[in-house]
Amino acid sequence: MRQIKNTFANAAGTTAAIALAIVVLMAVSLTGCDNLVNDLTPTDVTIAVIKGVTAPVTGAAPVMKITETDQYSGTIVWSPAVSGAFAAKTEYTATITLRAKSGFTLQGVTADFFTVEGATATNAAGSGIVTAVFPHTGGTTDSPAAIDIAAIGGITAPVIGGIPVTVITETAQYTGTIVWSPADDAFKASTIYTATITLTAKTGFTLTGVGANFFTVKDATATNPVNSGVVTAVFPSTDAKAVSSIVITTQPIKTTYNIGETLSTTGMVVTATYSDSTTEAVTGYTTSGFDSATEGQKTVTVTYESKTATFTVTVNAAAGDAFTSIADFATWLAAQPANTTSDAFTVKLNVSDLGGSADTSGSAGAALKTNNTKYINLDLSGSTFTSFAIQAFWDCTGLTSVTIPDSRKIALNNSGKV
Repeated sequence: MRQIKNTFANAAGTTAAIALAIVVLMAVSLTGCDNLVNDLTPTDVTIAVIKGVTAPVTGAAPVMKITETDQYSGTIVWSPAVSGAFAAKTEYTATITLRAKSGFTLQGVTADFFTVEGATATNAAGSGIVTAVFPHTGGTTDSPAAIDIAAIGGITAPVIGGIPVTVITETAQYTGTIVWSPADDAFKASTIYTATITLTAKTGFTLTGVGANFFTVKDATATNPVNSGVVTAVFPSTDAKAVSSIVITTQPIKTTYNIGETLSTTGMVVTATYSDSTTEAVTGYTTSGFDSATEGQKTVTVTYESKTATFTVTVNAAAGDAFTSIADFATWLAAQPANTTSDAFTVKLNVSDLGGSADTSGSAGAALKTNNTKYINLDLSGSTFTSFAIQAFWDCTGLTSVTIPDSRKIALNNSGKV
């Protein structure tokens, strides 16, 4: 009896294990199915241009298949039916049936998604049935067909700086050349341009039968006489020119300043470049960034019509209210950068003796002569000397002026050498 119970217990355990294994296998199988479904979900067709469908030409044989892509293949049925070759003066329609390849679908295709060169193509949403209507075929030399392609392609509306095109986009029925008025090398601002287009019919076609104002040009008002391929296309005015950049073509005369001096833009030339590639010197600009309260190099920003350019100036260390020592004056002068007469330093020197001639070591003249690339307006109005040496400032070429109070003026020597 005990043996029978053990047998049933073992059987029950085995059955439970088998059931658990089946559940696990089902779960794994279901997960695998989900992955399989995801792997098999097709991708929408994205290639819109159908290639390999050539426009009908009188006497030419029709193609019956498109150029196959990675996403689809396709066959073509012509209407009216073609027996060997396209007939003259006939409008043909190609009905193209596309077949999506494995992994792709036409379900997501939008209405009129597909295009066929040289034809007006349409298709329903979610469909690979494409209807392509072509212009009629040409006639013969003796009996040409009237041109019926109205839209002239290849001409874009003039924009500032653009280069005028001289030929249209050739069609199956005609070619064409363009002459622009005004005849600018590049389109200018605020200008109304007119394109005179001369169309030439291809063999098997004629302009006879073309109605007045039959042809069209995108973004233009186009006119043509009856039976004529001379088309006048008037475009709207180009935009007014705008400043595209500015540059400082000539630096200001004064580029070195003393503490407390104001900015001078005398001599500076600012040149603007416009959107039509023209340039001109401009005024009316503003400046910012100049600060002479502290010494150092300063960047000055010039702004004109929201465009900017920069130049740099140097502000020198302050010389103090006045130098009372020639040695201090000489030390300060030696530390200054070279400058020009237009931005000469103005320095006060209050001493009782100038120290002799410019060739005397330690004299004021010697300090100036040693630093002849530093231009100085020397103010001696606070000095107390009653005389100074002949040639005190001889050969001091950087000395632009000397101020001496009336009570201290001394007559120059006969040679004029001070």
